[in-house]
Amino acid sequence: MIKKIIGIAVYTLCAIACENSDDTSTTTNNIRKNETTLQKSAELWQTVKEENGNSYTYQVTFTSWTGAGHITTLQITEGIVTSRKYQESNTNETDGTTEITDIYTETAENIGRDTRGAKPVSIDQLYTSCAQEYLQVDPKENTIYLETAANGLLSLCGFVPNNCEDDCFSGIRINSLTWTN
Repeated sequence: MIKKIIGIAVYTLCAIACENSDDTSTTTNNIRKNETTLQKSAELWQTVKEENGNSYTYQVTFTSWTGAGHITTLQITEGIVTSRKYQESNTNETDGTTEITDIYTETAENIGRDTRGAKPVSIDQLYTSCAQEYLQVDPKENTIYLETAANGLLSLCGFVPNNCEDDCFSGIRINSLTWTN
């Protein structure tokens, strides 16, 4: 009987150790994959930015499960944020149409005045935030997301805490990018 209990205990410990080893290995591989993907994307961004000039417009979106959401459009001229436009909306529960509930525009003189919407930063700064903030969270406590668009540029970087149910994503979601030069 004791041999059987010891056998079961050894088997259980081995199973737990092997499972934890696999989890650690998978987590380490995912971290390395994310770092490599982000590095390649950041290098591509530098090349594309130089080829097209450092002037562009990009859009960041947020949509809640409730139908509320917002779009922030940022204009970057020679690497500097020169305008930020914000549009907040809600989905009409009766007919499903989108209703604009608030709008603001900031120009170079008042960038950052309003706290709603995406931060007034360049895409270079988004790559830095992705690497230094969003990809650095504990992967055991969060689901980490990193995606690039078909062109290889950053489109999504962030995380969702485990067991969070609604609107828990923290990070960057680039919806579109257009060159203005």
